Amino acid sequence: MTTMSSNKYCSMPLHRVHMILAWCLILLCISSASSSSSFGVLAVNNDPLSCTSEICRGGGDVVSSSTETIAKFLETVDSPGKFFIQGWRWHTMAFQRDCGRLEKLALRLLRSSDEYDVDEKPLEKASDYVIDFNMKGLHRIENDLFFPWLQKQLTQVTDETLSEAFSVLIDKLNDDRRKIVQLGIAVKDQAKITSNSNISESKRSEAIGRVAQLSASLTSKTRGVLELEEKFLVPAVAALVSESDQKSFNNKVIVKLGILDSRLHLVGMYDAVQELDDKSERELFKEAIPYIPRAMIPRWRRNLYNPQASVLDEPQ
Repeated sequence: MTTMSSNKYCSMPLHRVHMILAWCLILLCISSASSSSSFGVLAVNNDPLSCTSEICRGGGDVVSSSTETIAKFLETVDSPGKFFIQGWRWHTMAFQRDCGRLEKLALRLLRSSDEYDVDEKPLEKASDYVIDFNMKGLHRIENDLFFPWLQKQLTQVTDETLSEAFSVLIDKLNDDRRKIVQLGIAVKDQAKITSNSNISESKRSEAIGRVAQLSASLTSKTRGVLELEEKFLVPAVAALVSESDQKSFNNKVIVKLGILDSRLHLVGMYDAVQELDDKSERELFKEAIPYIPRAMIPRWRRNLYNPQASVLDEPQ
């Protein structure tokens, strides 16, 4: 097979790039978002974040019992199967990483708050990307498609105890995601305060400090969600949902995807995976993402990602 340079792909007509990326997304299930700052996920009556099990009434013991039930089931699985919806995992990792970067940015600015550039609005710009773009993009796909699909797939097992255990776990995760949304709204509010030219330096420092604290809470809460998902949901889907059904679900996600936004998400996912001390995860990314989109990442970083997200980068 002849090897082609990335420069050739970078000069490829844009419509060809879009076609190739669309194919990549069919394989991957990358989520995207609109750039609107609305948090409508909390407003609808049929909200997928609504919680009906005992966990919403403080039943922590119920969650523990449910995860034990799921763990015992997973131990009995002879053929674990394969999980194909990797884009969802990597998007969650990318959001967790960006929350940590936002915290570090706030702490750097706090150390020199007297030099804060109100006109540049660094924290407001950073939170626009982390919350309005990255978090909202992740939750949009989870709310509209992924968690309703999980509920259907995992709670239709014939074992009623196992079915209820999955239902309780999904409710727990939805409850945590609701808290993440609320934290995100609080981050946005405090970041906006930091750009107010009419407040005192002490008030600005206080708001910057709150952004750091809230971002740390976002990182912690997202890490907890990801750990539960990877420990229980990923192997459960691999064991109970066929390869064809998983890929069929991926195709439904494509209908909701926007090619332009997905290119930014792919850059963020790549960075999150590369930062992991996990060679197998990096190899999985390389295996799942076709060569041409991977070759386009430097260009998309330069032209699309950096204008929105470079404010989060640490000084070199």
